Amino acid sequence: MRYNQKLSFFMIFTLGFSILLLILNYKSYIFSESKALAQKSELTTASQVFPFSKGEKIIYNVALFGIKIGQAQLQFLGKTNLNNKVAELIILSTDVNNLKDVEKIYVDSNSFLPLRIERDVVFFGKKMRIIEEYNMKENSLMVSKTEGGKTTKKIFQSFKPMQNIISLIFMLRKSKSLEIGQKISVVTPLLNFDMKVAKLVNFSTANDKFKAYFLESSPKRYRIWIDQGARRIPLRVDGAIAFGNAAMVMTKFIPGEN
Repeated sequence: MRYNQKLSFFMIFTLGFSILLLILNYKSYIFSESKALAQKSELTTASQVFPFSKGEKIIYNVALFGIKIGQAQLQFLGKTNLNNKVAELIILSTDVNNLKDVEKIYVDSNSFLPLRIERDVVFFGKKMRIIEEYNMKENSLMVSKTEGGKTTKKIFQSFKPMQNIISLIFMLRKSKSLEIGQKISVVTPLLNFDMKVAKLVNFSTANDKFKAYFLESSPKRYRIWIDQGARRIPLRVDGAIAFGNAAMVMTKFIPGEN
């Protein structure tokens, strides 16, 4: 009798333990699936809220002291893989007097802070390659410059993550709302400044008229005009943009995928 009771107890305990394991495994599976779906949904939602999309191209005239010296093309290529992580890729290609510069800018999909920038420059026939590696956790930047077979490196440190002017423009573009008087604190390797949304202005370019946000930095180094419309097109950018203190004025806009 006691043996049968012990056997029954053991069988009930074993059955209960097995059921508990099944419940825990099921919950773990549900949690993993939910997490994966949430991450997928987050990426999809993030790409949907951007006012720009994969394949977008903007053509600019580049001027120095009011004189045209060449052209630039700004492309948004969307999601790509960077060190086994998802990033967004922006390319700025510039062709001006005696200078060709292709700048690949990899940015974080959420913050649009730069992660890595690769620049291939040809200046008066001389080739140069510049790599910028941004570390958002340590607020640092390592710049490697290779020219004539020689590589030099320099490290910059800051109190907050550093920006790049082009990635900053896209960060401003994806902002849900820009308000007059709004200030954005910006840190770059060589300069810290505030970018202020100064006013709304009328802006004409590419045979079209726009209502645009006019932003100006303090100290005065950059000026940016961004279309108030749904696409938030950067219509004009004045300042040090990869190749010097010049002005980029849009001449053509090619929308990306819908």
